[in-house]
Amino acid sequence: VLRRVASGLAGAGELTCFDSFPLARSLWHDSARLETLAARFGIDVGHAHHALDDARTLALVFRRLGEQRVKRARIATLTNLLDWVGLGLALEQVPAQTADAHVPFETASAYALGRYSECLETYAAERERLTGLALPPVDAVIERLGGRKKMERLRAEPDPARRYPASVARLDALVSACGAPTLEESIRLLLERVALSTSEGPEVTRDRVNLLTLHSTKGLEFDCVYIVGVEDGQIPGVRPGRDVLRGETEEARRLLYVGMTRARDRLVLTRVQERNGVPGGGNRFLDEMGLVARAVPLTT
Repeated sequence: VLRRVASGLAGAGELTCFDSFPLARSLWHDSARLETLAARFGIDVGHAHHALDDARTLALVFRRLGEQRVKRARIATLTNLLDWVGLGLALEQVPAQTADAHVPFETASAYALGRYSECLETYAAERERLTGLALPPVDAVIERLGGRKKMERLRAEPDPARRYPASVARLDALVSACGAPTLEESIRLLLERVALSTSEGPEVTRDRVNLLTLHSTKGLEFDCVYIVGVEDGQIPGVRPGRDVLRGETEEARRLLYVGMTRARDRLVLTRVQERNGVPGGGNRFLDEMGLVARAVPLTT
């Protein structure tokens, strides 16, 4: 949206975008909503769902997320060296001498025997080069690390195509449907289709109509948007015959506006005049914008 609105302005082509959602999900697996992240860091959100307050809150949250990422990186940055730690402990036979080394050895040995480590192959090559040293053979090192059966078990993990055949088949179908002259365009098409696709099967129809909830349309834009059921009793927070909290009404208004602003060229809102003997209504938020509903007869 920012790129489209800013098109033609000086420097618009050099805009750099950052997304707090994948950053938050890489750190924690719970909610990545702005309010939740702000509460985690003790940040005052001000007037929630108001553009300026949300922008300020997001700026503070993003800074704290960056700090957490650096902290996590400092802890995990040497994970790729654990296989070499396991190899070193096996060569020194530390676990047999020191009980305190048992826990780190069990962790590091799994990395040394794992399918993604090259430490054993490198050790074999170095052993051949250093013929003057009495280094144990590779098989002996493997036994010290836990044995060949353990190594085979660690390396026998099936590939994703065998573990998740339906998901991989669907991914292959999506990839094959997103061919483009350039890699950048292919990736853009893939991400767009994945964002809109919720079908379970591997087949993806190119000319299908995508149905999304209002919540899931954030950040997306379409040439034509149809919002179905814009009527009292269907919009959250607008229920005839009962008191509605102000927060529910604000959320309903915000959701409807989110959906309406997804349209580039054409926006259609639908409602019924009557549902189960009760008037459909639905003009409440449209009246605030000075919009007038137009009746369209249904045809079969």
